[in-house]
Amino acid sequence: MHYGVLALRDHFRNELSEAERHEREDWAFEVALLMRNRFLAFEVYEEWFEHKLTRKEWAKFVTNSPGFSIFRQVMFKRLVPNLREIGLLSDRIKPHYQRAGLMQYADGQSATQLSGDQMIADLDAA
Repeated sequence: MHYGVLALRDHFRNELSEAERHEREDWAFEVALLMRNRFLAFEVYEEWFEHKLTRKEWAKFVTNSPGFSIFRQVMFKRLVPNLREIGLLSDRIKPHYQRAGLMQYADGQSATQLSGDQMIADLDAA
């Protein structure tokens, strides 16, 4: 991960036009949403719980569950700081991450700021 952040940081900061950077920011945000939403398990909801809860109630239940909270923290604690480090978390895109509840992870350490031991310790702590 460290190498990828270094390579992409230099490329995105020095070799992209503004339009290309915006396109990559938008794509990264869409992927972050897909990752966040994939684990809402709507297929489980539709099969077993649709007659008991609304889709919104299900999403709230799953989002607030301890397992999902830990998963979200581990994943986005690394993803969002790395996007910041490579230059894909500009002021233009930050409001989208804020609305999605992901900006709380923006001030974390990127891969370039962590040792392998720190990354393993973080996983063990989760």
